[in-house]
Amino acid sequence: MSTRHTRSFPARRDALPQVEAFLAEVCAAAGLDRAMGLRVTLLVEELFTNTVVHGHGADSDAPVQLDCEVAAGRIALVYEDTGPPHDPFAAVASPSRARTSRTGRWAGSACSSSPPWPSRSSTRGPATGTASRS
Repeated sequence: MSTRHTRSFPARRDALPQVEAFLAEVCAAAGLDRAMGLRVTLLVEELFTNTVVHGHGADSDAPVQLDCEVAAGRIALVYEDTGPPHDPFAAVASPSRARTSRTGRWAGSACSSSPPWPSRSSTRGPATGTASRS
């Protein structure tokens, strides 16, 4: 059986202690050990800080929604914010195809302009993840 824990926070740096307290409750409800709880907290702190700094450019009263489905030893987390979509690969130019020597082989960059996974801007959905104890 699982339970749902949902909470909304303003996208403000001073809300981080409330976010951490919420996550501590969620991790305790799931029975996660301290190490896994710290991993979950670090993950969400990074997402939250990126929302404030890069998504909104500063503290904002815009909501950040955390929705956690908790079962014994497991948390399924959905993080959703209202910051504008960001595609980190949008500014990367497509690799140019340059001919190398006399072999006729083509050389290009190892960096692709499109990631092998759907970017948030293309899916426009929330970030999701799962944590569980081993």
